[in-house]
Amino acid sequence: GATAHSVRNVFLYEGFLLCVLGLAIGFVIAIGVFIIHVYSDRGLVPLPPNFATDRYPVALKSIDFGIVSLTVIVIGLLASVPAALRAMRVETSIQEE
Repeated sequence: GATAHSVRNVFLYEGFLLCVLGLAIGFVIAIGVFIIHVYSDRGLVPLPPNFATDRYPVALKSIDFGIVSLTVIVIGLLASVPAALRAMRVETSIQEE
C-alpha cells in the first residue's frame, strides 16, 4: 500500500505536470501570435482598413516568459495542495471476508 505522503506526492506531481502542459500550450500560442505579428508587419496578413491600428501590438521578452512560467507553476502547485491533502486523509482498508 501507498503511504499518505506518497499519495500526496502523486497529486502534487500531477498538478505540476498539468502546469507544464499548460505552459507549453500557452507558449505555442504566444509564438503563433508572434508569427502573425511578423507577417502583418510585412504585409502578408492584411488588416481590415477600419481596424483600430495598422499593426498587432505584440512584443515578446524572455523575462515575460520567465515571470509567466514561475507564476503558473506556483499557482498550479498551490491549487494542487488542497486536493493532495484531502487525498492524504482518505482512509483505505481492505477487508477479508
